[in-house]
Amino acid sequence: MADSTGLKKRERTLLKAKRAKVSPRKERPKVSPRKERPKLSPGKERGVRTRVDIGMAIEPWRRLKALKGWKTDAEVAQRLLSVTKKLKAKPPPAAADKIKFTQSEVQTLIEQEVDTAVQKKESKLQRLMETIQQLDRAVDYESSIQKLEV
Repeated sequence: MADSTGLKKRERTLLKAKRAKVSPRKERPKVSPRKERPKLSPGKERGVRTRVDIGMAIEPWRRLKALKGWKTDAEVAQRLLSVTKKLKAKPPPAAADKIKFTQSEVQTLIEQEVDTAVQKKESKLQRLMETIQQLDRAVDYESSIQKLEV
């Protein structure tokens, strides 16, 4: 009986559609819910495509890629990352590589630098004073005042 009720309902819908000269609404097929992708473990992400905006660095990037003969941007990125890892892995320079000074040596160096700077400033000041004196001699103030009074 449930079957016949369902059938009658379908027939009524078809009749209404014919009267209205409209095609009957089709039932939407049921869509199965989306399956979530399993998360990839590290190292299995090779098929993933990603875009990265590197801005103004694109030209050096392309030159490096062409110079080294690398075929893909992914290869350039992998090589640069491996170089970065190698650089980070190097130990810092040993204390023996650093130059050591005693406090008195540092004091002497500072005094020498200060003396040199003072001498340079004094020579500039001396040249400036000489220039002012030459300009002062060249001007005859009394004759200039007389010319202005006339």
